[in-house]
Amino acid sequence: MPKLFSGYVLFGFLVLIKILMGSGTSLLWCSGVPLIISLFPNWTGRLCSWVSLSMAFGYILGAPTGSALFKVGSLDFAFALIGSIQMALAIFCYLSFQYSHPPKCIDKDNESLNIPKQPQLSAREFLRDPSVLIICWAATFTATSFGFLAVSFSPHLRDTYKVNSVEAGRYFLPFTVTRAIAACFSGYFTDKGFGGLSFCLFGCGFNVISFGLLGLSPFTPLINNILCLEIITGMIGISSTSALVPLIPLIRKLFAGRNMESVIDRYAAVMYQLCFGLGNITGTGVIGGFLVSHVGFYNSCLVIASLCAVAGSLGCSCLLKKNLIFSKLNKSFALGNSYSSHLNQSTTKV
Repeated sequence: MPKLFSGYVLFGFLVLIKILMGSGTSLLWCSGVPLIISLFPNWTGRLCSWVSLSMAFGYILGAPTGSALFKVGSLDFAFALIGSIQMALAIFCYLSFQYSHPPKCIDKDNESLNIPKQPQLSAREFLRDPSVLIICWAATFTATSFGFLAVSFSPHLRDTYKVNSVEAGRYFLPFTVTRAIAACFSGYFTDKGFGGLSFCLFGCGFNVISFGLLGLSPFTPLINNILCLEIITGMIGISSTSALVPLIPLIRKLFAGRNMESVIDRYAAVMYQLCFGLGNITGTGVIGGFLVSHVGFYNSCLVIASLCAVAGSLGCSCLLKKNLIFSKLNKSFALGNSYSSHLNQSTTKV
Protein backbone atom coordinates (compact mmCIF):
# COMPACT_ATOMS: atom_id res chain seq x y z
CA MET A 1 0.00 0.00 0.00
CA PRO A 2 2.81 2.56 0.67
CA LYS A 3 3.93 1.93 -2.92
CA LEU A 4 0.50 2.90 -4.26
CA PHE A 5 -0.55 5.72 -1.95
CA SER A 6 1.07 8.39 0.18
CA GLY A 7 0.19 11.25 2.47
CA TYR A 8 -3.38 11.65 3.66
CA VAL A 9 -4.67 8.94 1.30
CA LEU A 10 -2.33 6.39 2.87
CA PHE A 11 -3.32 7.55 6.34
CA GLY A 12 -7.01 7.18 5.46
CA PHE A 13 -6.51 3.64 4.17
CA LEU A 14 -4.56 2.68 7.31
CA VAL A 15 -7.37 4.00 9.51
CA LEU A 16 -9.91 2.08 7.42
CA ILE A 17 -7.89 -1.12 7.78
CA LYS A 18 -7.70 -0.61 11.53
CA ILE A 19 -11.49 -0.16 11.67
CA LEU A 20 -11.97 -3.36 9.67
CA MET A 21 -9.62 -5.24 12.00
CA GLY A 22 -11.55 -4.09 15.05
CA SER A 23 -14.88 -4.94 13.41
CA GLY A 24 -13.58 -8.39 12.49
CA THR A 25 -12.53 -9.06 16.08
CA SER A 26 -15.97 -8.07 17.37
CA LEU A 27 -17.78 -10.17 14.76
CA LEU A 28 -15.55 -13.15 15.50
CA TRP A 29 -16.34 -12.97 19.19
CA CYS A 30 -20.08 -12.27 18.83
CA SER A 31 -20.61 -15.14 16.38
CA GLY A 32 -17.96 -17.67 17.39
CA VAL A 33 -18.61 -17.80 21.13
CA PRO A 34 -22.38 -18.51 20.84
CA LEU A 35 -21.61 -21.27 18.33
CA ILE A 36 -19.16 -22.94 20.69
CA ILE A 37 -21.44 -22.53 23.72
CA SER A 38 -24.31 -24.18 21.83
CA LEU A 39 -22.13 -27.28 21.40
CA PHE A 40 -20.97 -27.43 25.04
CA PRO A 41 -23.55 -25.53 27.16
CA ASN A 42 -22.32 -26.96 30.48
CA TRP A 43 -18.77 -25.73 29.79
CA THR A 44 -19.69 -22.08 29.28
CA GLY A 45 -17.26 -20.75 31.87
CA ARG A 46 -14.31 -22.77 30.60
CA LEU A 47 -15.08 -21.87 26.99
CA CYS A 48 -15.08 -18.16 27.83
CA SER A 49 -11.85 -18.61 29.78
CA TRP A 50 -10.17 -20.36 26.85
CA VAL A 51 -11.14 -17.53 24.53
CA SER A 52 -9.79 -14.99 27.05
CA LEU A 53 -6.66 -17.13 27.42
CA SER A 54 -6.10 -17.09 23.67
CA MET A 55 -6.47 -13.30 23.67
CA ALA A 56 -3.91 -13.04 26.48
CA PHE A 57 -1.47 -15.24 24.56
CA GLY A 58 -2.07 -13.10 21.51
CA TYR A 59 -1.08 -9.97 23.44
CA ILE A 60 1.98 -11.75 24.86
CA LEU A 61 3.21 -13.27 21.58
CA GLY A 62 2.07 -10.58 19.16
CA ALA A 63 4.82 -8.03 19.75
CA PRO A 64 7.83 -10.42 19.75
CA THR A 65 6.44 -12.37 16.78
CA GLY A 66 5.95 -9.20 14.75
CA SER A 67 9.41 -7.98 15.70
CA ALA A 68 11.00 -11.30 14.67
CA LEU A 69 9.17 -11.35 11.33
CA PHE A 70 10.17 -7.75 10.70
CA LYS A 71 13.83 -8.64 11.30
CA VAL A 72 13.65 -11.71 9.03
CA GLY A 73 11.90 -9.97 6.17
CA SER A 74 10.16 -6.62 6.24
CA LEU A 75 6.96 -4.98 7.39
CA ASP A 76 5.21 -6.18 4.23
CA PHE A 77 6.41 -9.74 4.87
CA ALA A 78 5.08 -9.72 8.44
CA PHE A 79 1.63 -8.48 7.43
CA ALA A 80 1.46 -10.82 4.42
CA LEU A 81 2.37 -13.91 6.45
CA ILE A 82 0.04 -13.22 9.39
CA GLY A 83 -2.79 -12.23 7.04
CA SER A 84 -2.37 -15.41 4.99
CA ILE A 85 -2.44 -17.59 8.11
CA GLN A 86 -5.60 -15.87 9.35
CA MET A 87 -7.28 -16.24 5.96
CA ALA A 88 -6.38 -19.95 5.78
CA LEU A 89 -7.73 -20.55 9.29
CA ALA A 90 -10.98 -18.73 8.48
CA ILE A 91 -11.53 -20.85 5.35
CA PHE A 92 -10.69 -24.04 7.28
CA CYS A 93 -13.19 -23.20 10.04
CA TYR A 94 -15.90 -22.41 7.50
CA LEU A 95 -15.40 -25.66 5.59
CA SER A 96 -15.12 -27.83 8.71
CA PHE A 97 -18.16 -26.44 10.51
CA GLN A 98 -21.22 -28.63 10.10
CA TYR A 99 -24.37 -26.62 9.57
CA SER A 100 -27.50 -28.39 10.74
CA HIS A 101 -31.00 -27.61 9.51
CA PRO A 102 -34.08 -28.29 11.65
CA PRO A 103 -35.77 -31.56 10.66
CA LYS A 104 -39.17 -31.61 9.09
CA CYS A 105 -41.44 -32.91 11.84
CA ILE A 106 -44.19 -35.26 10.65
CA ASP A 107 -46.00 -38.13 12.27
CA LYS A 108 -46.79 -41.57 10.86
CA ASP A 109 -49.79 -40.22 8.93
CA ASN A 110 -47.62 -37.58 7.24
CA GLU A 111 -49.30 -34.83 9.22
CA SER A 112 -47.36 -31.98 10.73
CA LEU A 113 -46.80 -32.05 14.47
CA ASN A 114 -47.71 -29.05 16.59
CA ILE A 115 -44.36 -28.54 18.35
CA PRO A 116 -44.16 -25.36 20.39
CA LYS A 117 -41.79 -22.79 19.01
CA GLN A 118 -38.92 -21.54 21.11
CA PRO A 119 -39.88 -18.10 22.47
CA GLN A 120 -37.92 -15.09 21.27
CA LEU A 121 -36.57 -12.08 23.12
CA SER A 122 -35.93 -8.74 21.43
CA ALA A 123 -32.83 -6.72 22.15
CA ARG A 124 -34.98 -3.96 23.67
CA GLU A 125 -36.58 -6.41 26.10
CA PHE A 126 -33.17 -7.83 26.93
CA LEU A 127 -31.73 -4.41 27.75
CA ARG A 128 -34.78 -3.45 29.81
CA ASP A 129 -33.70 -5.92 32.46
CA PRO A 130 -31.88 -3.71 35.01
CA SER A 131 -29.80 -6.65 36.25
CA VAL A 132 -28.10 -6.95 32.86
CA LEU A 133 -27.14 -3.28 32.75
CA ILE A 134 -25.93 -3.20 36.38
CA ILE A 135 -23.68 -6.24 35.97
CA CYS A 136 -22.36 -5.03 32.62
CA TRP A 137 -21.53 -1.58 34.01
CA ALA A 138 -19.49 -3.23 36.77
CA ALA A 139 -17.65 -5.33 34.17
CA THR A 140 -17.05 -2.24 32.00
CA PHE A 141 -15.38 -0.24 34.77
CA THR A 142 -13.26 -3.26 35.66
CA ALA A 143 -12.18 -3.55 32.02
CA THR A 144 -10.81 0.01 32.05
CA SER A 145 -7.61 -1.35 33.62
CA PHE A 146 -6.19 -2.73 30.37
CA GLY A 147 -6.57 0.47 28.37
CA PHE A 148 -5.43 2.62 31.28
CA LEU A 149 -2.21 0.67 31.87
CA ALA A 150 -1.54 0.39 28.13
CA VAL A 151 -1.13 4.16 27.78
CA SER A 152 0.01 5.29 31.25
CA PHE A 153 2.14 2.49 32.68
CA SER A 154 5.24 3.09 30.55
CA PRO A 155 5.31 6.89 31.16
CA HIS A 156 4.82 6.24 34.88
CA LEU A 157 7.81 3.88 34.95
CA ARG A 158 9.90 6.45 33.10
CA ASP A 159 8.97 9.38 35.33
CA THR A 160 9.02 7.57 38.68
CA TYR A 161 11.59 4.77 38.35
CA LYS A 162 13.68 6.00 35.39
CA VAL A 163 12.82 2.91 33.31
CA ASN A 164 13.17 3.60 29.60
CA SER A 165 10.56 2.55 27.05
CA VAL A 166 12.67 -0.36 25.77
CA GLU A 167 12.70 -2.05 29.20
CA ALA A 168 9.15 -1.06 30.17
CA GLY A 169 7.64 -3.99 28.27
CA ARG A 170 8.96 -6.64 30.64
CA TYR A 171 7.53 -4.77 33.63
CA PHE A 172 4.11 -5.07 31.99
CA LEU A 173 4.51 -8.86 31.83
CA PRO A 174 2.91 -9.62 35.26
CA PHE A 175 -0.33 -8.07 34.05
CA THR A 176 -0.58 -10.25 30.93
CA VAL A 177 0.68 -13.44 32.63
CA THR A 178 -1.76 -13.21 35.54
CA ARG A 179 -4.57 -12.51 33.06
CA ALA A 180 -3.81 -15.79 31.31
CA ILE A 181 -3.53 -17.78 34.54
CA ALA A 182 -6.64 -16.24 36.10
CA ALA A 183 -8.67 -17.01 32.96
CA CYS A 184 -8.16 -20.76 33.45
CA PHE A 185 -9.15 -20.75 37.12
CA SER A 186 -12.04 -18.33 36.65
CA GLY A 187 -13.62 -20.46 33.92
CA TYR A 188 -13.28 -23.64 35.98
CA PHE A 189 -14.76 -22.03 39.11
CA THR A 190 -17.60 -20.56 37.06
CA ASP A 191 -18.63 -23.99 35.77
CA LYS A 192 -18.48 -25.32 39.33
CA GLY A 193 -20.98 -22.71 40.48
CA PHE A 194 -18.69 -19.94 41.74
CA GLY A 195 -19.03 -17.48 38.85
CA GLY A 196 -20.69 -14.85 41.00
CA LEU A 197 -18.01 -15.17 43.66
CA SER A 198 -15.28 -14.82 41.01
CA PHE A 199 -17.01 -11.72 39.60
CA CYS A 200 -17.45 -10.02 42.99
CA LEU A 201 -14.34 -11.01 44.93
CA PHE A 202 -11.56 -11.53 42.39
CA GLY A 203 -13.02 -9.21 39.76
CA CYS A 204 -14.51 -6.10 41.34
CA GLY A 205 -12.87 -6.55 44.76
CA PHE A 206 -9.31 -7.04 43.51
CA ASN A 207 -9.73 -4.12 41.12
CA VAL A 208 -10.78 -1.71 43.87
CA ILE A 209 -8.00 -2.87 46.22
CA SER A 210 -5.29 -2.80 43.54
CA PHE A 211 -6.02 0.66 42.15
CA GLY A 212 -6.62 1.95 45.66
CA LEU A 213 -3.16 0.76 46.72
CA LEU A 214 -1.63 2.32 43.60
CA GLY A 215 -3.32 5.64 44.29
CA LEU A 216 -2.23 5.67 47.94
CA SER A 217 1.32 4.39 47.36
CA PRO A 218 2.95 7.87 47.45
CA PHE A 219 1.73 8.19 51.05
CA THR A 220 2.84 4.66 52.02
CA PRO A 221 6.60 4.11 51.66
CA LEU A 222 6.17 0.38 52.28
CA ILE A 223 4.46 -0.16 48.93
CA ASN A 224 6.02 2.72 47.02
CA ASN A 225 8.60 0.60 45.18
CA ILE A 226 8.81 -1.21 41.86
CA LEU A 227 8.44 -4.69 43.41
CA CYS A 228 5.10 -3.82 44.97
CA LEU A 229 4.12 -2.12 41.73
CA GLU A 230 4.68 -5.43 39.91
CA ILE A 231 2.61 -7.33 42.49
CA ILE A 232 -0.24 -4.83 42.27
CA THR A 233 -0.09 -4.95 38.47
CA GLY A 234 -0.47 -8.73 38.67
CA MET A 235 -3.52 -8.30 40.91
CA ILE A 236 -5.04 -5.96 38.33
CA GLY A 237 -4.49 -8.62 35.67
CA ILE A 238 -6.38 -11.12 37.81
CA SER A 239 -9.27 -8.71 38.38
CA SER A 240 -9.62 -7.74 34.70
CA THR A 241 -10.12 -11.40 33.74
CA SER A 242 -12.12 -12.59 36.75
CA ALA A 243 -14.85 -10.02 36.12
CA LEU A 244 -15.20 -10.69 32.39
CA VAL A 245 -14.97 -14.49 32.10
CA PRO A 246 -18.12 -15.14 34.24
CA LEU A 247 -20.10 -12.39 32.50
CA ILE A 248 -21.74 -14.55 29.81
CA PRO A 249 -22.60 -17.41 32.22
CA LEU A 250 -24.08 -14.92 34.69
CA ILE A 251 -26.25 -13.31 32.01
CA ARG A 252 -27.43 -16.77 30.97
CA LYS A 253 -28.44 -17.48 34.57
CA LEU A 254 -30.49 -14.28 34.70
CA PHE A 255 -32.74 -15.68 31.95
CA ALA A 256 -32.71 -19.31 33.09
CA GLY A 257 -35.82 -21.35 32.43
CA ARG A 258 -37.16 -19.24 29.54
CA ASN A 259 -36.12 -21.64 26.73
CA MET A 260 -34.12 -18.92 24.95
CA GLU A 261 -30.58 -20.27 25.21
CA SER A 262 -29.44 -19.44 21.67
CA VAL A 263 -30.86 -15.89 21.77
CA ILE A 264 -29.37 -15.15 25.20
CA ASP A 265 -25.98 -16.50 24.11
CA ARG A 266 -25.86 -14.03 21.21
CA TYR A 267 -26.94 -11.07 23.33
CA ALA A 268 -24.51 -12.02 26.11
CA ALA A 269 -21.59 -12.28 23.66
CA VAL A 270 -22.44 -8.83 22.31
CA MET A 271 -22.58 -7.39 25.84
CA TYR A 272 -19.20 -8.96 26.66
CA GLN A 273 -17.59 -7.36 23.64
CA LEU A 274 -19.36 -4.06 24.37
CA CYS A 275 -18.11 -4.03 27.99
CA PHE A 276 -14.58 -4.88 26.92
CA GLY A 277 -14.58 -2.24 24.17
CA LEU A 278 -16.12 0.53 26.29
CA GLY A 279 -13.73 -0.31 29.10
CA ASN A 280 -10.74 0.01 26.79
CA ILE A 281 -11.99 3.30 25.35
CA THR A 282 -12.67 4.74 28.79
CA GLY A 283 -9.36 3.53 30.21
CA THR A 284 -7.34 4.68 27.21
CA GLY A 285 -8.90 8.00 26.25
CA VAL A 286 -10.87 9.34 29.19
CA ILE A 287 -8.83 8.18 32.20
CA GLY A 288 -5.43 7.32 30.74
CA GLY A 289 -5.41 10.30 28.38
CA PHE A 290 -7.46 13.15 29.85
CA LEU A 291 -7.37 12.51 33.59
CA VAL A 292 -3.71 11.51 33.82
CA SER A 293 -2.66 14.70 32.04
CA HIS A 294 -4.73 16.85 34.41
CA VAL A 295 -4.67 15.13 37.82
CA GLY A 296 -1.75 12.72 37.51
CA PHE A 297 -1.28 8.95 37.55
CA TYR A 298 -2.00 8.31 41.24
CA ASN A 299 -5.19 10.37 41.39
CA SER A 300 -6.41 8.64 38.23
CA CYS A 301 -5.91 5.30 39.97
CA LEU A 302 -8.07 6.52 42.84
CA VAL A 303 -10.77 7.55 40.33
CA ILE A 304 -10.78 4.05 38.84
CA ALA A 305 -10.95 2.51 42.32
CA SER A 306 -13.92 4.75 43.22
CA LEU A 307 -15.81 4.00 40.01
CA CYS A 308 -15.24 0.26 40.38
CA ALA A 309 -16.26 0.40 44.05
CA VAL A 310 -19.62 1.98 43.21
CA ALA A 311 -20.37 -0.10 40.12
CA GLY A 312 -19.01 -3.28 41.71
CA SER A 313 -21.13 -2.82 44.84
CA LEU A 314 -24.26 -2.43 42.73
CA GLY A 315 -23.34 -5.45 40.60
CA CYS A 316 -22.57 -7.66 43.59
CA SER A 317 -25.78 -6.55 45.33
CA CYS A 318 -27.73 -7.49 42.22
CA LEU A 319 -26.11 -10.93 42.06
CA LEU A 320 -26.77 -11.46 45.76
CA LYS A 321 -30.42 -10.47 45.32
CA LYS A 322 -30.76 -12.89 42.41
CA ASN A 323 -29.03 -15.69 44.38
CA LEU A 324 -26.33 -15.95 41.72
CA ILE A 325 -23.24 -15.83 43.93
CA PHE A 326 -23.27 -19.64 44.07
CA SER A 327 -25.19 -21.47 41.35
CA LYS A 328 -24.38 -23.93 38.60
CA LEU A 329 -25.28 -23.20 35.00
CA ASN A 330 -26.52 -26.67 34.11
CA LYS A 331 -29.10 -26.53 36.92
CA SER A 332 -30.25 -23.10 35.83
CA PHE A 333 -30.96 -24.31 32.33
CA ALA A 334 -32.72 -27.53 33.27
CA LEU A 335 -35.99 -26.27 31.79
CA GLY A 336 -34.26 -25.37 28.55
CA ASN A 337 -32.78 -28.85 28.33
CA SER A 338 -36.19 -30.38 28.99
CA TYR A 339 -37.52 -28.42 26.01
CA SER A 340 -34.80 -29.92 23.82
CA SER A 341 -35.62 -33.43 25.04
CA HIS A 342 -39.32 -32.82 24.33
CA LEU A 343 -38.41 -31.69 20.82
CA ASN A 344 -36.34 -34.82 20.20
CA GLN A 345 -39.08 -37.12 21.48
CA SER A 346 -41.71 -35.42 19.33
CA THR A 347 -39.86 -35.80 16.02
CA THR A 348 -39.69 -38.83 13.75
CA LYS A 349 -37.70 -39.63 10.67
CA VAL A 350 -38.93 -38.18 7.44
